[in-house]
Amino acid sequence: MNTQKQTTVCTLNFSGKLGNLKHLTSKPSLLKVFGSFCSLVNLWESCGKLRETCSIAGKRSVILFFFILVTGFCKAQNLVVNPSFEDYTSCPTSVGDIYKAVGWDAFNNSPDYFHSCSFNVPNNGYGYQFAAQGNAYAGLITYWEGGLYREIIGDSLSIPLVPFQKYYLSFKVNCADASPVGYNTNNIGAKFSTVKTSAVNINNIATINYSLLINDTLNWLRVSGSFTADSAYKYLLIGNFFDDLNTTVTNPSTGIYAYYFIDEVCLATDSMFCANYTTSINELNDSKSISLFPNPADNVISIHANSDSAISIYDSLGRNVFYRAEGSAIVTVNTEDWSNGIYFVNISNITHKLIIHH
Repeated sequence: MNTQKQTTVCTLNFSGKLGNLKHLTSKPSLLKVFGSFCSLVNLWESCGKLRETCSIAGKRSVILFFFILVTGFCKAQNLVVNPSFEDYTSCPTSVGDIYKAVGWDAFNNSPDYFHSCSFNVPNNGYGYQFAAQGNAYAGLITYWEGGLYREIIGDSLSIPLVPFQKYYLSFKVNCADASPVGYNTNNIGAKFSTVKTSAVNINNIATINYSLLINDTLNWLRVSGSFTADSAYKYLLIGNFFDDLNTTVTNPSTGIYAYYFIDEVCLATDSMFCANYTTSINELNDSKSISLFPNPADNVISIHANSDSAISIYDSLGRNVFYRAEGSAIVTVNTEDWSNGIYFVNISNITHKLIIHH
């Protein structure tokens, strides 16, 4: 009985019908399984007794299917939404505008957002610096001489982290040098949270931390490290999580605080992917050629993308609420039955943040 059931399931899913396969692989639960294990052996074992009932030709077909499927799923992807701050809801016009960068927000005080659409990249009030790649970056204060003050940026991850899974994180940092910036510090790092907050506890604890002084105003420095998730974290936070007593500070010039630019943030299960991560020109071009309107949306959303792009939309719990294979460049999605909240639109391996508000 069990053998017949397993054979039926495998035959249905491996029958070569592209529509069935895409529906199968669009389910978040399967994405997590394949993303966590990415093991041909484990996948082959999942069909159990099928090996005893399939013909030699059938075995070869199933093995070929598994190879193709695993190859697709094991390709590393960046879990950070808008990793180089290129996408925005509107151009930044004042301090504290990090919330205008899609996927990002202020988790402590008022970090900043810089984009060439506002003509503040490369030249802004904190320094003269081109983006590590593209046209945008974030900025934050890591120390202020007037008291304990930290600016923390946070990103809504495309999917929650999987407990006990090992992850690799990297991001680039550059030291601002314009007046009244004068200090340099160490302790620029990252930590994670399961909830969104606007007041992070500065408790001398960070998941990844750069303990050396950062004073390079010309080049971008890559901060990186690895960790094993102990919770299903939904948010990535970047900044200085150490108090003044535990932060090394220098003051090479007249100024009242330390300020740093942040760009090219990467979080993945592949160490080499994040170690060599650079936002590609294709990613930047794809990002510019994709638009969601309106955003926030009420009852309908119009998606403009490349005609050869598959589109998947997930809610904040990682559940797939919409999938479309390759087709028309303009897609209209009815969202009137969707709950209010944040959704993530994945197009060509680039994730965009969508807000539904009825």
